[in-house]
Amino acid sequence: MEVVSGMPYDQFMQKRLFDPLKMKNTTFWISASQKARFVQPYIRNAQSGKLLPTPIDYLYGGAVTDHERPPLGGGGGVRPQRTC
Repeated sequence: MEVVSGMPYDQFMQKRLFDPLKMKNTTFWISASQKARFVQPYIRNAQSGKLLPTPIDYLYGGAVTDHERPPLGGGGGVRPQRTC
């Protein structure tokens, strides 16, 4: 995609997919204002049944706001929840 378009992956996706479809909240890196709407993922502990916060594997231990993290095609896009 980058070779054919001549654009980095994240810029191509923004210009050719997110913007035309008016996907204003879809991005690879959320802003500080969007972070308040980002939902923490949880996993259920098999023994206790309690929900425990779980990291998102493709963030490589980084934050959703971390621009050092590469924009991945297999799960790097995020969309904070809309407010009601």
